[in-house]
Amino acid sequence: MRDLRLVKENNQRREYVNSYEDFKVYTIFHIKRVQVLAMELKRAFPAYFDKVSMAQVENVFLYHDQAKVLENLTSKDGRVLSKAIYDDAYAKVPPQNFRSNVVDVLNAHDQEIMEYAMEKFLVSSKEAREQIKTLEMIADFVDRGCHAPTEEEFGRKMDLASNFLVNVIKADSEVVFMAKALEAKYAEVTAGMEYQPQITETEIELAA
Repeated sequence: MRDLRLVKENNQRREYVNSYEDFKVYTIFHIKRVQVLAMELKRAFPAYFDKVSMAQVENVFLYHDQAKVLENLTSKDGRVLSKAIYDDAYAKVPPQNFRSNVVDVLNAHDQEIMEYAMEKFLVSSKEAREQIKTLEMIADFVDRGCHAPTEEEFGRKMDLASNFLVNVIKADSEVVFMAKALEAKYAEVTAGMEYQPQITETEIELAA
């Protein structure tokens, strides 16, 4: 298996994400895929997600992972948060304080933004909010496990959501069943939304 950290240490060009601009494009595609995956879960399992409407799911999930692309947020050490995520996650060796300076801040902002989205689109009951959280968990993990460029962000081979939810999250059988069903339809649901390596100006000049 290709050692992604070794690729970074040898200063080689990565297969997918090679700049901050690449990272933002990659993240925007991820947000869109998570949105349509959450909508597919709502469509496929309406009885399980009966407290939220399709319109609410569609609108709320526009806000998923927005903290990764907004440029008015800062990391604990004062950097633009989205840039800090790229600099540290894709570094040859992520700094030891990456979690406290960046990841914890990112997670806190993501939670605040999703809370704002649920209020904005009237997802008010406890049951409805729990259903949104379950939709986000499944859709996010399924996308991570099925989309190859994610390996570069996390620096490791990504497990399928259906395995991760069993082995790490210890999710209940219904959640795992829905994850497996979504994995089976992943290519169909996300067709045309795959992140593609961005062409640099140098490569355009060489191709001319």
